[in-house]
Parts: sequence; structure tokens; C-alpha cells
Amino acid sequence: MGSVGVQTRDSVEDIWGPRTGYKGAWPSRVDAQYSEEPDKWVQSACVMCSNGCGMDIAVKDGKIVGVRGREVDRVNHGRLGPKGLTAWKSLTHKDRLKYPMIRRYGKLERATWDEAMELIISKTQDIQKRLTNHGIGFYTSGQLFLEEYHALAMVGKGGL
Repeated sequence: MGSVGVQTRDSVEDIWGPRTGYKGAWPSRVDAQYSEEPDKWVQSACVMCSNGCGMDIAVKDGKIVGVRGREVDRVNHGRLGPKGLTAWKSLTHKDRLKYPMIRRYGKLERATWDEAMELIISKTQDIQKRLTNHGIGFYTSGQLFLEEYHALAMVGKGGL
């Protein structure tokens, strides 16, 4: 991050930060990483591992410029895991996809959202015809919240 901004720990070298044992109350520790002083902090929750850690998002000129743990949160008491502390950087990375891509003749090409959805539908229908609904699987991870698992189950079990 250079000389600009704040970083309370290097989450690559010190993945979880200093150990702060629990003895009746969590000691103060607020993990933070932001590239510039924000205009405001917006309360949120980290979605990187489904713990629902309380965090504040640093916003400047309408864009995310960092995050910090919320010390008063009962889940994480200000601590953030390595993903929660750094994932915000991917939002503005030059390699981030901003539109759908479809492989045509062996090469990825930009597509419209309608083209992408039509391809998903046609491939799904083809699989259903050839392999029945048992040929369709869903990727899940610890990054989903309970409500998202529920929606996925309704589509995967009820919808198909």
C-alpha cells in the first residue's frame, strides 16, 4: 500500500494477527486496512467466510477505499480474517471482469447479459435431456450466508 493509507498488520506475513486470549472480555484490537482517509465509514458485515464479522467500509468519493473491524461487534470484536481485511482491493483491480465472457471458437469474447443467460439456459436444458437433473451440480462454499444456502437449495432441489 506504499506510504499512503493505514494497515494494522500484514495479513500475508501475520495471517491472523496477534493472539489475544479471552479472559472474561476480549481485549481491544481493531484490524484495519485502507488506502486513503475516507469521507465516511459505513457499517456492514464481512461475507468472506460466513461468520458474519462486523466491519465498517471506508468510502471516499462513492468508492470503497478500505475496511476495518468493528470493535463492539459480538462476533469478531474488531478482528478481521485475511480475506475480510483485503478482499475489497479486488473491486477495483484492472483484471476484474465487468461483463460476461463466452468462449467462441476457443477464444473468450465479450457477451451481453442476455447472451450469457441464454447460453446457461441452453446448456442446462441439454444436460437435463441427456443426464436428467442429477447431471447438474452446484458449487457451494463457506462464503454463503444461510439465506443464500436456502435460495440455492430451493433452486437446486425444488426448482429442478
